[in-house]
Amino acid sequence: MCRLPLCPVNRSLLLAAVALAAASQAAQAQSFSQLAPPVGIPGDTIVVHGSNLDSVTAVRFNAVVGGFVGQAAMDAPATVIDSNTLLVDVPLFNSFAPPTAIPPGSVDGFLQLLTPGGLTGNQIVFTFLEATQGQIVTYGQGGSEAGAFDPRIGFRLQFGLPVAGNPSFDARAFDLPPGSAPFLFIGLPGTSPYPPFAGGELLLDAAGPVIVVPGAIPATQTIGETFVQIAIPPSAAGATVGLQWIAIDGSNFTLAITNALQATL
Repeated sequence: MCRLPLCPVNRSLLLAAVALAAASQAAQAQSFSQLAPPVGIPGDTIVVHGSNLDSVTAVRFNAVVGGFVGQAAMDAPATVIDSNTLLVDVPLFNSFAPPTAIPPGSVDGFLQLLTPGGLTGNQIVFTFLEATQGQIVTYGQGGSEAGAFDPRIGFRLQFGLPVAGNPSFDARAFDLPPGSAPFLFIGLPGTSPYPPFAGGELLLDAAGPVIVVPGAIPATQTIGETFVQIAIPPSAAGATVGLQWIAIDGSNFTLAITNALQATL
């Protein structure tokens, strides 16, 4: 029997074993791929899509709150659904400085994954609606007649906030039934209690004027995402509007509906 340290070492085999172990560890690294949606107010539930999420215990929310604090981070417990999906609620910072502060709070932020071993994986951008001081909020409950989906409304910050003069506001829906035909409804926000509709709530004023815009693409991706870009005229400044998506699932001809987004333009 050969005993270390007298045993000759096959250098090639040793290097191959080290490389294989490193590759295996990298393959198991936790990572984000998508947030549904990538925006929210405190209390909103965000669906995190990614890889190897089984061991994630929390999500770290990193925000620029401005003022004397500058930057802040809060850890929110995660509920693991499966290795590719987890749920997390947006925490309340209660420290975002107003736009008049120097420096002001910012909607820009990012999330990180936490495991028992500490921070891991990549980062992903997130928009903190709490920083808008109530100018932009989500409200109400989405759902689906089939009961299998919980769609959510959001937007992509790289195309700007829903404010007057934005020529390309990017309204999005997430977690719609794949292959469904989506429509964005724009109107006056409704008032609580909201009437039930399509497994969720009808959150716009049904008696007021409504604009209907078809989604740019069917919700064909894995997470059922669609979008439409809207030019918001400068003349709309000061108006308060509500946005809500409704989709028709062509596989069984049932409806799905998101929560709503309210914005003072």
